Amino acid sequence: MRTFLLLVLAWVVVTESKVVSFETFLLQESIDSVNIIIKSNSSKILEQFVKDVFENQPCSVESLCRAAAVLKHAKRNAELNMLRRQLYAYASNTRHPVCTVPNADECPMNELLNDLKRCCQKLLLDVKRPA
Repeated sequence: MRTFLLLVLAWVVVTESKVVSFETFLLQESIDSVNIIIKSNSSKILEQFVKDVFENQPCSVESLCRAAAVLKHAKRNAELNMLRRQLYAYASNTRHPVCTVPNADECPMNELLNDLKRCCQKLLLDVKRPA
């Protein structure tokens, strides 16, 4: 019986650490995707106007979900699609899969991407910080 309880306890610890590392992985991948988009894309992509989801909303999982929804309606390219999928995966993993985009002012894609990068960095620090 002791061996079984020890095995269950070890399984719980390993399972919990995978969830945290998956969130960390998704946030880091999102940051990397933003860097690639900013460095490699033309002004046609970066200067298009999109809803500003960070205007009145502080950085949160919901704001990342909203950013993914905004990217869904932007002019598409492979990097934007990858970033959108990463943000949706993060939102789903943190139990926030459905969100709506509020009626907000617009901003250039470049500004949204920079805000998104800062938000991911902030959430990454929160995930890595011990509770």
